[in-house]
Amino acid sequence: FKSFAAQPRLSLVTQTLYKASVDVLHFLLVFLTIFFTYAVGGMSLFGHHMEDFATILRAVNSCWRVILGDFDMSQLILEGPGYFEAMLWFWTFTLLVVLIMFNMVLSIIMDSYTEVKSQLGGDSETLFSQTYEIYRRWRGKQKGER
Repeated sequence: FKSFAAQPRLSLVTQTLYKASVDVLHFLLVFLTIFFTYAVGGMSLFGHHMEDFATILRAVNSCWRVILGDFDMSQLILEGPGYFEAMLWFWTFTLLVVLIMFNMVLSIIMDSYTEVKSQLGGDSETLFSQTYEIYRRWRGKQKGER
């Protein structure tokens, strides 16, 4: 996105993503390890009872659906091996992966954003003001004022 470098506010986004990329990749390694551990755990706990956890790919898909909030908890309780096991798996997954891990990645990105923004300064021109300035100059040239 080299074209974004010409506009300071747009380059803020790309520089933030670039600066956070190393930390995000390390975080991704930890996240995927925990995520796949829960997928395998879900497959071994619920795979014999539920179609959604019968294979590793279905278990991964079901875990992803839990993250997105598109999951039927009552099916897990009714068709799973037991209420306690289903609740323990679901709530530890929700707390660890959804709440803690996603907040960690958000804080990694926000730290990089804060650092890049402090280097950028507060008086950089916005995209709208830059567009207006280009239009004003073009309009002046059309009228012969420039």
